[in-house]
Amino acid sequence: LLQPLPLSSQDFEACRKRLTGGFNELISKPVTASSLGLRESGSDNGEMEGELVSRILKQVNLSVVQQRLGELMFAGCFKRLGGEERALVTINIDRGNVTMRFNCDDVVLCAALQDSLKKALLVK
Repeated sequence: LLQPLPLSSQDFEACRKRLTGGFNELISKPVTASSLGLRESGSDNGEMEGELVSRILKQVNLSVVQQRLGELMFAGCFKRLGGEERALVTINIDRGNVTMRFNCDDVVLCAALQDSLKKALLVK
């Protein structure tokens, strides 16, 4: 069961850095905001970001680490016998394109989380 993982943005960045590359990271192909049923609002993506956060939190149990212009950060973890396995999600919005980046302790968790978030984002 995925649980929210409260992290500061500095802790998130440090953890993401340790989980970058190899099997600990998946980066999705960019998709257009319009393909997700989102309306671009000029140079300010605030409305689109708010809608993305809302869709994600309705479908996936993550905590919002940071929501700043063009970048959304979420964190969660799976509790296991030997501790917890972290799952970090970064969503970048650039000129109407949305890219998702997953950094996880477990490659299977990365793939499952990617599938769940794709479904969450397509819900209109």
